[in-house]
Amino acid sequence: MHEYDISCFIDAGSGFTDPAKVYSNVIVRNEWGYDGQYFYRLALDPFTSNQVAYGVYLDNPPYRHQRILYPFFAWAISLGNPKIVPYSLVLVNLVMICLIGFVGAEIAKLLNMHTLWGLTFSLYPGFIMSVCRNLSEVTAACFILTGLFLIRTERPKLGTIALALAVLARETTLLVAVGLGLAWIIAWMKGKEVQPAKWYCWTMPLLVYICTQILLWMNWGEFPLLSSGRGDFGFPFVGFVRRYAHSMLFPTSSGIVEGIARFIWLIETSFLIAFVWSIIRTMGNSEAPAHEKNSWVFYVVLASLMSYDIWNSDLSFLRGATELYVIGMLLLLSSRHWIRKLLTAWIGILWIPVAVSRMRY
Repeated sequence: MHEYDISCFIDAGSGFTDPAKVYSNVIVRNEWGYDGQYFYRLALDPFTSNQVAYGVYLDNPPYRHQRILYPFFAWAISLGNPKIVPYSLVLVNLVMICLIGFVGAEIAKLLNMHTLWGLTFSLYPGFIMSVCRNLSEVTAACFILTGLFLIRTERPKLGTIALALAVLARETTLLVAVGLGLAWIIAWMKGKEVQPAKWYCWTMPLLVYICTQILLWMNWGEFPLLSSGRGDFGFPFVGFVRRYAHSMLFPTSSGIVEGIARFIWLIETSFLIAFVWSIIRTMGNSEAPAHEKNSWVFYVVLASLMSYDIWNSDLSFLRGATELYVIGMLLLLSSRHWIRKLLTAWIGILWIPVAVSRMRY
């Protein structure tokens, strides 16, 4: 649809990417573009200390730089060749999608289920957004799922490494470590040991996050934590309720395309509501360990705090609900409840219109 131009995944915009200075194999397609242009910039030089380089301007350097794992992989695969970077960014995401399916299949076997259940993790509609725009959610989800699987199978050291790497892909994955820490502290206070998780399963990701904050402060003069999420969060449920009410009470009349987009938005948000309700409904019967349940609750709280601007776009709120979905599906598959079959069918049906709707970009 873009005449085989791989740079369409970057979605560069002239507001942040200078057409005259960016590499010739990248086409600037619109005015503002999207976050993929920042990951492209970091994939050209993961160790940068310049806000402007290679024709790309980093709008919020410490915030962008903290999500370094995905562009670092792309840089490593390209061997530092800028002409290969647009391809390596896409390749990393596709490999991560496959790895999520593989780990999901291993989790299914662990639960005495058919391996095809592992596809429920890879077919999250939000991953379509990440692949189409060169974003980091797929990489983060891969390492979260891998880390939790390794801890479940009593390989906590390897699981700790995976969770620590997840923090370098997306800072919100830190809530998994917080969930682990809460479960460990509660067990310790009761004189018990959390099995199979260990104390370092949550302290090491926290340490990695703290060290990253310090290093980026030294590099940019500002902590990423203090520059993150400006305007992205507000009071619980206010952003969602406002957006939902606007969609239902004041539907736009911009045409068929806008009407279809609004309809898909309603399906996607309805799915998330049903998904959260199903997890809450089955959590008591779930065989998942306490730290996974804790982490999922934290992500529900995080989703409830997302602002109107985030909920206004499925590209944004499906990205924001990545961990909510991945860990939630892990809980759901561990519950053996009949409702998982219904939700799985819904996921498969929802994936198609979301994929088709993304084609217009």
